[in-house]
Amino acid sequence: MGKLIGILLLIIGIIITFIFPGLFVIVAFVIVANDPKYEINWNNMMPFFITWIMGMILIVIGIILIIKAKKQSERIKHQRELQEQIEKEERKRLRRERLEQEMKEREILERKERERMEAERIEAERKEKEAIVKLRKIMSVSERISLSMMRDVLELDEKAFNQRIIDWAAEFDFTIDGEYLNVNKETVDNFIDALDRQFTLWEKKEADREGKI
Repeated sequence: MGKLIGILLLIIGIIITFIFPGLFVIVAFVIVANDPKYEINWNNMMPFFITWIMGMILIVIGIILIIKAKKQSERIKHQRELQEQIEKEERKRLRRERLEQEMKEREILERKERERMEAERIEAERKEKEAIVKLRKIMSVSERISLSMMRDVLELDEKAFNQRIIDWAAEFDFTIDGEYLNVNKETVDNFIDALDRQFTLWEKKEADREGKI
């Protein structure tokens, strides 16, 4: 608004300063030409000077308003750019904080998952050792062991157990008699050691599979 008023005053001032005095001079010459007795003196020229001064004042005021409006516009522009920069930095900060929070949450989840897997591994090792110790005791005091009891001790499903018991019987000179396994005392220790290694292999395969997931 200030710039518009300044331009308007500047135009009016230019008109008053340069056009009105010219018209005044033309009128004066016309009067003198028609009336030779008419004299141009200070009193006659007074309106010309007053009009010229008013025009110059309006020009000065218009220029001042235009300059002030320009400075105001530049200040507003600078403030807007500064505000945009502040908002941009704030968005960056919020995005950085969000990413850091997501990374922390992901690290927490990964740590909990590692702890869970480690706890499961320790628990599995404990059960395996207990199973091996229990099976060793059973085989050391008995020449026959129920297949169902052996499967429960090893915590194997029926299909997997049936596949392995045949291989064990052939490898360690055991015999399967219906629902029982006849144990060869001379190969019991070898069987337990092989079973321990088999448990370790299964555990490694399971850990590799979970690691890929």
